[in-house]
Amino acid sequence: MSLASGTRLGPHEIIAPLGAGGMGEVYRARDTRLDRSVAIKILHSHLSSNPDLKVRLDREARAISSLQHPHICVLHDIGHQDGIDYLVMEFLEGETLADRLRKGPLPVEQAIKIGIEIADALDKAHRRGIVHRDLKPGNIMLTSGGAKLMDFGLAKPVGLTPAASTEIINSLFSPSSPTSPLAVPTGGTTPLTVAGTIIGTFQYMAPEQIDGREADARSDIFSFGAVLYEVLTGKRAFEGKSQISVASAILEKDPEPISTVRQQISPALEHVISRALVKDPDKRWQSAGDICAELEWVASSRAAVSTSEGSVTAIPRGARKRSLLGIVTVVAAVALTALAIGLWRKPPASTRLVASIPPPEDTPFQLIGDVGAPPVLSPDGLSLVFGAGDHIWIRSLESGEAHPLEGTENGTFPFWSPDSRRIAFFSAGKLRVMDVVGGAPVPLCDASNPRGGSWSARGALLFTPNIRDGLYQIPASGGTPVAVTKVDTSQHSTHRWPQFLPDADHFIYLAMNHAGQREYSGIYLGSLSTAGWPGRLLVRTDASALYVSGYMLFLRKSDLMAQRFDLGRMEMQGDPVRLAEKALNDQGIWRGAFSVSSNALLIYASGANSAAEGQLTWFDVNGKVLGTLGERGNNDPRISPDGHKVALVKYGGPNPEVSVFDTANGLRTRLSTEAAGTTPVWSPDGKNIAYMVIPANTSKATLAVRAADGSGEDLLLYHEDQWQSPTDWSPDGKYILYNRGEPGASHIYVMPVAKGDKPFPFVATNDWERDAVFSPDGHWVAYTSRQSGRDEIYVAPFPGAGQRAQISSSGAGTPRWRHDGKALYAVNAVNEEDILEFPINTAHGTIQTGDPKVLFRTAVGQTLLYSAGYDVAPDGRLLINTLGESRAGSRPLTLVANWPAAITH
Repeated sequence: MSLASGTRLGPHEIIAPLGAGGMGEVYRARDTRLDRSVAIKILHSHLSSNPDLKVRLDREARAISSLQHPHICVLHDIGHQDGIDYLVMEFLEGETLADRLRKGPLPVEQAIKIGIEIADALDKAHRRGIVHRDLKPGNIMLTSGGAKLMDFGLAKPVGLTPAASTEIINSLFSPSSPTSPLAVPTGGTTPLTVAGTIIGTFQYMAPEQIDGREADARSDIFSFGAVLYEVLTGKRAFEGKSQISVASAILEKDPEPISTVRQQISPALEHVISRALVKDPDKRWQSAGDICAELEWVASSRAAVSTSEGSVTAIPRGARKRSLLGIVTVVAAVALTALAIGLWRKPPASTRLVASIPPPEDTPFQLIGDVGAPPVLSPDGLSLVFGAGDHIWIRSLESGEAHPLEGTENGTFPFWSPDSRRIAFFSAGKLRVMDVVGGAPVPLCDASNPRGGSWSARGALLFTPNIRDGLYQIPASGGTPVAVTKVDTSQHSTHRWPQFLPDADHFIYLAMNHAGQREYSGIYLGSLSTAGWPGRLLVRTDASALYVSGYMLFLRKSDLMAQRFDLGRMEMQGDPVRLAEKALNDQGIWRGAFSVSSNALLIYASGANSAAEGQLTWFDVNGKVLGTLGERGNNDPRISPDGHKVALVKYGGPNPEVSVFDTANGLRTRLSTEAAGTTPVWSPDGKNIAYMVIPANTSKATLAVRAADGSGEDLLLYHEDQWQSPTDWSPDGKYILYNRGEPGASHIYVMPVAKGDKPFPFVATNDWERDAVFSPDGHWVAYTSRQSGRDEIYVAPFPGAGQRAQISSSGAGTPRWRHDGKALYAVNAVNEEDILEFPINTAHGTIQTGDPKVLFRTAVGQTLLYSAGYDVAPDGRLLINTLGESRAGSRPLTLVANWPAAITH
């Protein structure tokens, strides 16, 4: 059927044909209601009576409509009129990637950019359980706004059986179309029979699709690899004179190495593509998000083209031949099998090798804040420990294998023994040690809110047990902690992040002042044998430092610096040299996310500190940005009951500051004084603010109330020897919910506002509970718990009689009630980027819920103490501390071999 110009399909007026595909024609049309151009796709008239095809069309509609992403073609509507089934989609101006490839391969930077955009789009689809199954250049449109992934006509939700997805594509696609897939009419029981679920375009099919097996997200990854190969080389990865020969090539042959076709392609980029094209799905990249992260790393490090000092260095052919598995493999394998082996072969002094280590699948790194566990290399450089999800993980740099360590739930700030066999870490208010190859962690002593540690060759552990404390030592075998340094409160308020020097007597540490006096702040030298020695300033900085092999590594803002350090004289020498830009500097706790080993390995995280550099941004429920509030560095937003003011916390300075921001005039009123303050909540009448305050010269936090206009003094409701962080105030004004206990080991308590009444527990189990909020009617409380092993949302009646219900099942945290009480918002606890909405029905005293809906995605910045910072206004808008990019924990770590090459050459 051909539609004439002027034909109406509902409110859409046909303007002109755009083209024809296997399923039907595509037309340009005008939406007469909104006066916008759209694309309309209809079934061929001779196919419109096929019920299977209508199911397929509906499936495409459902697939696209659930995906809101800047690089996925938007579906506006679906309709049926006069026997015509049609889709109304975003009208895209540009050319398909297939058309562009007729002119030859793309420039490397443009190819990487397109790859990042499509990988991110695929990741979005796969996370929603949708497999495209027909990824090819003809289904990618190049527009002025970037690449767009189109045509989910072959997509299906993951989980359908092969029988349910069997389709006969001979009847759907024109044999004359050069980009259309054709079923091969062979006889017998070969995998290419019509009944064998051959769905997709042959040149880009994964081997399992050729075999007629179930396609999953990894099948899309293979197709994506084939597309990237063609984009960079101008040649298809798999070619043949017939469909049988093409299929045979896909099943049995590897494509010609990209570097032989186009020599300027970097080994790192070639590795990304070659791993996507592995025949065995289990050995490919396992998620499009991993590919996206790898491509972003390639782009950011300029690995594709850069050979300048301080960046990825070109690898000499001779050095590549001398390595056991090849230095190219070291770079390209992203810290997998050959990395450590290649390093032992000591590459040329002029060669500085760079690789990346992605986070575990669907589990971001836990890099910052009180509950952080930044990466730490073992002294021998063979292993890496890091926090991800709710565990400390260990990764072999020889094999690339990674797994969580049992017994390290909610563990923070790990550090290694000198023999690289054991680690120490902190969890549930204790300092613990464990063997990394087996055995349960052994608690040594209390450490309620620690700030790092170090393990000497003599078996002593040096650590900071609380944020406003000096350093203590304890034998690794156990005993009583003994104070090593005493904080001079005229200069500092904390000593933290210690590291033993090679003599096992001297050590370095960071001394800072929470009150903002920075003239004495920096890295100091201390000694175990000189009791009471006040220490000596070595270098001025506001973050941790590390010594290795004659150098001190430290941060200046986000620049990672190295400067010579003379162990004989115990003094700095020469001028510092910059090793890396944009290294993560967690200014909330004054710690850099970097580590070094004795064999010239350096690893660091990149990105902004989400607490100090996030931007409070207004969104509608569809993810549209409506504006920003205040400058960067504000977090913990809580909106007043009338919606006109926002209580927030300013990070980035020596102390977090609680303020009230008036949205009408932009004026800010500071509430907290010289003490640190955080986690504000409003009274229901909007007259007062409850918040957590950490008085000077103490490590304990307590709950205070102050007038929202800043007048008067702090009223301390009830003092106890536990941290008290408020999370909500009941609608009747009688109770305040608060987190009681240290970050990572808190429980939910209720503080009666009436004078004389004592607090009582609401949820206090052996798990970590927090972030409790009242429903609008005050009868229910939603909160986050790790009872299941990861963050999930629960709802329970208040004040406590009745059965609680688990609302989420795939990881969610930081609940907020919609103001009508019929839905809960939350943040996806896996990627910390999806904003979720759960329907809630609490009628008749019961709790009923349904499947969550992803409203939109943004990189939600964490608070320092607990979870993500956002709130919901009475008019339905969301105010979110967003990073404006993927969060640091979702990006790969950068691993540098032979980092001194940047200094000596």
